[in-house]
Amino acid sequence: MTLPQDEPINRGQSPVYPRFIRAYYSNSHCQESWIKIRPWLIFLPTVYLVVEGIRMTSFLPRPEPLTHDFLQELKRTTEARWSSQSIDPELYGFQFQQGTRWNAGLTDQKIEEYENSLRHRFPRDFKVFLGAMNGTDLPTLNVYGDSGFPAQQSIGVYSYPRDIDVIRQRIAEVGENRDELSTTLAEQGFNLPGDAGLVPIYGHRYVMCSSDPDSSVVLSIADPTDAVVYGSSLREYLENEFLDRG
Repeated sequence: MTLPQDEPINRGQSPVYPRFIRAYYSNSHCQESWIKIRPWLIFLPTVYLVVEGIRMTSFLPRPEPLTHDFLQELKRTTEARWSSQSIDPELYGFQFQQGTRWNAGLTDQKIEEYENSLRHRFPRDFKVFLGAMNGTDLPTLNVYGDSGFPAQQSIGVYSYPRDIDVIRQRIAEVGENRDELSTTLAEQGFNLPGDAGLVPIYGHRYVMCSSDPDSSVVLSIADPTDAVVYGSSLREYLENEFLDRG
């Protein structure tokens, strides 16, 4: 079964960084990597890269972790917006309905149960996020602008255990062409580890679950040939997706 493309309103390609810098900011930090772009010698305040088929090490600061204060700001800002905004009849793409709220967070026991159900260990930031908010309560709505197509509902931010069947289906679909997906990301300079799990958080945005618990890269995967790094960390992703800071 192919699920409907419950894509959030497209805000463009992966924000903030040029692809050759974004790729290194998104990889585990201070690791050896290969890159395949034209010869460059790049000097930035926090970046020193020598490239073109040379094994090298990138030195970059770790992304800012999620904090209680940030998540409270996220909750307060988004719920205030959703309390007053109406569905825009001219937009294509799924929109949050008026009155949408975040569900209460999960206990540590429930987060562990969620991990076990998917056989993935979540990054620390994803656990912090789930402990504060467990998806949104109302479905999103796509009115397809002025196309005349009937409106369609979809899940907002995924919630456990409510959406576990859809979450598993998403994981299965994104895994069907894993090699092609890895190639697409490699062409952008991003290495998708072979053992990394991809857990959907909203629409076709996926949190990467790797062996590094401090890495919480978020990928946007419409299909195996249309995928980008959408956030070098979960915090950056949340800022771009929900706080319009991208």
